[in-house]
Amino acid sequence: MSRLAQLQLDEEDGVTIASVEGEIDLSNAAELEMAISHAVANEAVGLVVDLAEVDYLDSSGVTLLFNLSRRVSRRQQEFVVVVPGEAHVREILTLSGATEALELQDTLPGALSQLQR
Repeated sequence: MSRLAQLQLDEEDGVTIASVEGEIDLSNAAELEMAISHAVANEAVGLVVDLAEVDYLDSSGVTLLFNLSRRVSRRQQEFVVVVPGEAHVREILTLSGATEALELQDTLPGALSQLQR
C-alpha cells in the first residue's frame, strides 16, 4: 500500500520550508509543485524542500524539483533540497543527474544555514 505525499509549509527567517512526507509521483507532483510555489513569497530569501521523509520519488518528482529551482531563481531566490546522504531518494537524484544541478544538503539545519549566509 502506498502512502500519498503530505506537505507541511513553514517559514523561518525569510526562508520558506516545504517538508514532504510519503511518495512523490505522477499522481501528485503537479499539485505539490503548485502548492509549494504559491507558498513562496516574493520577498522570501529562498526555498528549502525537505525530502528527508520521502520514501519514493519518480521522474515527475525530479522534474518538480527542477521546476521549483527555476521558478525561485527567476526571482533571485535561493533553492536547497534536503536529502540525507543514505536516503534512497539521494540515489535517485544522483542517477538522474540532479545532484549536479541542484543544491543538496543532508539536514534541514544545514540547508537553513546555507541560505542565511
